[in-house]
Amino acid sequence: MRKITVVVLMLFTALSYAQDIKLNGTVSAQNNQIKNVANPTEAQDAVTKSYADALSNTQGLMNFNGWDNYQISNDNSTFQLKPNSFVFLDANNTTLVFPDGSENGFGDVIYIYLAGESGDNAENHVLQPSGFPIRIPKYNLPSYNNYYGAFDGGLNTVINVGGYWMVGSFDGDIINDSNIDDDNDGFTENQGDCDDTNASINPGANEIEDGIDNNCDGEIDEGFNESGTVTDQDGNTYDYLTYGTQVWTFENAEMVTYKDGTPIPQVTGATEWSNLTTGAWAYYNNDPTKHRLYNWYAVMGIHDTDPNTPNKEFAPEGWHVPTDAEWTTLENYLIANGYNYDGTTTENKIAKAMASTTGWNSSTELGAIGNDQSLNNNSGFNAFPGGNRSIDGLFEGEGSGALFWSSTEFDSDNPFYWGIFSNGSGAGIGYGESKQYGFSVRFVRD
Repeated sequence: MRKITVVVLMLFTALSYAQDIKLNGTVSAQNNQIKNVANPTEAQDAVTKSYADALSNTQGLMNFNGWDNYQISNDNSTFQLKPNSFVFLDANNTTLVFPDGSENGFGDVIYIYLAGESGDNAENHVLQPSGFPIRIPKYNLPSYNNYYGAFDGGLNTVINVGGYWMVGSFDGDIINDSNIDDDNDGFTENQGDCDDTNASINPGANEIEDGIDNNCDGEIDEGFNESGTVTDQDGNTYDYLTYGTQVWTFENAEMVTYKDGTPIPQVTGATEWSNLTTGAWAYYNNDPTKHRLYNWYAVMGIHDTDPNTPNKEFAPEGWHVPTDAEWTTLENYLIANGYNYDGTTTENKIAKAMASTTGWNSSTELGAIGNDQSLNNNSGFNAFPGGNRSIDGLFEGEGSGALFWSSTEFDSDNPFYWGIFSNGSGAGIGYGESKQYGFSVRFVRD
């Protein structure tokens, strides 16, 4: 009997607030006449009528004839709510299951009186929709399948406002759409979500290169098409460009020390080179005007023959030697973005776009790097045909190919590498060349 009395007192109190009902912060039942009261056609009017029917009639409880009334006093229970009903809740850890909105009318109301304390000390309960979302905007959170402590102590009003059940204050305030997380990404418009109809666009999203402000910071595609310069441990500088989500240097490595200052030895003799199992470098043809070539041991920081010695770091701070997968990602980006020589976005015809405009052997093959070199390098990658050093320590391939290491092993003897050739139009990953080979090196930003 005590519980019933409390509900009646709260409902009586509710009548005094009817004149202050507000919808979306702009419509007042006190100052604006409801149009077509018997059968409202406008959304706000329908909600206003439902709320007014429930609270403002001078006959009080006579308005609620036919409404269901429930008392919940058992802890750890689950209760199926019905539209246009009263619920007196005096229990802990209760799950309230809301009806599906598709089965109930726009403007339906559920009153829930929560016995106990307000705020953080209120008894725990769970709001659980049945195929229809519940909004808790005053907590600045999205819709929930499970949510604890959504109600304050006392009478709480829940209204079907079309599309969801809205938890509003007893005064009748219904939070407008800018406080609602419509796409369930964890952010509302008031929290900076610049497109609340797309869950992939919000202040917590990663920016991608798609012409859209993905992270809602007011900038489009920031970090892409980025260029700049990085300096290695020896003071050499390398220009870099952005390709999709990757940032690559477009100049070959030139350092002669590892990142901690340990020297990488220069090896000129063919026999000594062919017997190496530790890092080394050489100029092509031992000519200081040519590019440096590195064996795979240098790339991986293998600087002595003791297997217990930690490897050194080869790349500059914040950068690394690309894996075979990163080379493939670069290829796929260029193909998809029209860098094939014929402008198509299928197959691999990107060699010309990645090759330097000079230094290649001539070719008459359609789309080949060596065919009209002035058309090369529209990607800016600038792969120069600096040749390589073979397992026998011989220099070969200058003008015909540009070969670069990956950090990935195909097997214990053969790493993957990436290359393009003067008479070809495609680029690709290769393997089968031993770790003693000398290739060029590029870097990808961490």
